[in-house]
Amino acid sequence: LPFAMDPVVYDFSINDHGTVATFSNQVPTLASSLPDHKDETDGVQESTLDGVLCALGFNSQSHETVRQLYKTGKIGLKQNRLPADTTITNVEPQDVIMADQAITPEMVARGLEELKNGTVGVINLAAGIGSRWTQGAGCVKAVHPFCKIAGKHRSFLEVHLAKSRRSSNLAGTAIPHVITTSHMTHEPLQAHLERVDNHGYNGPLYI
Repeated sequence: LPFAMDPVVYDFSINDHGTVATFSNQVPTLASSLPDHKDETDGVQESTLDGVLCALGFNSQSHETVRQLYKTGKIGLKQNRLPADTTITNVEPQDVIMADQAITPEMVARGLEELKNGTVGVINLAAGIGSRWTQGAGCVKAVHPFCKIAGKHRSFLEVHLAKSRRSSNLAGTAIPHVITTSHMTHEPLQAHLERVDNHGYNGPLYI
């Protein structure tokens, strides 16, 4: 996979013993190193947790509904399996639509008309951290510089915003561009877009 970064070399030392523990007679020393526990902090911790869950859009009712569906076997990995009598065949030529051949001028005109009328927009799904893309390293995938265009490494988000900018110019109107996020990508994406001035996209941009 292409990576727009210098190689990183890690200097590891091998631990042949794994995780080990030893007995110690100095238990009071360990206990004294811990912060004093006070009952009044429990409420603060719970309030903080509730605040975090609320900020991340956690819905306790939906969570309980999903939990009950899973416990009763109505949803789960087993239900995602294909039936045993499913027939899987190869893709045939008639199953594939070649966009450069199938899209007619009438379709293009209809699309531009809908863009001008403001009835359509663009949505980027940017909640993932690219754990497979980076082979486990993890990053905000939407801003990962995955390819080099015009002598500069570009991210997924920059490319998609450039497409929206070009389509806006063709349609003569600003296209609404929506970026969905997650609790792991929202703040980094906001900070990135502020730093790069939305990659020059002047249309409506919603995160």
